[in-house]
Amino acid sequence: MRLTTRYITKNILMSALFVLLILLAVIWLTQSLRFLELIVNSNAPVSLFMKMIALSLPRFPEIIIPVALVAAVIFSYNRMMMDSEIVVMRSAGISPRRLAVPALVVAGLSVFVMLLFSAWLSPAARAEMQDLRQVIRAEFSTFLLKEGVFNPVGD
Repeated sequence: MRLTTRYITKNILMSALFVLLILLAVIWLTQSLRFLELIVNSNAPVSLFMKMIALSLPRFPEIIIPVALVAAVIFSYNRMMMDSEIVVMRSAGISPRRLAVPALVVAGLSVFVMLLFSAWLSPAARAEMQDLRQVIRAEFSTFLLKEGVFNPVGD
């Protein structure tokens, strides 16, 4: 791999990782607020809360990775263009096709990561979450019943 390709790939990967972590933190916060009611209103342990959040997170990278990748590619190439790095690389004889290779390499890596999440991690986490919901319904059913409210029977 050429030096310029490694440089651009590193920039894209760092930017994508940063955007991915920010978006995952926002989703983690919204998920934790959603499950916080379980901890506050019932005597459920904090470990159950953490397990529920951990099991709900694997479904989100399937959505977030493409968004983070697009943002990272646009940000990285725009920054290099504003710093005139693209002009210097083009003047040095690097073709536009060679400049696009790092984005394609990172896109290929992200496809494999998304495949890992969508084919293995997300279904396993979803099945575990369904089992955990059944346990919660059995052990903490008083949390699900609210005074003065009609409670639906079934799912």
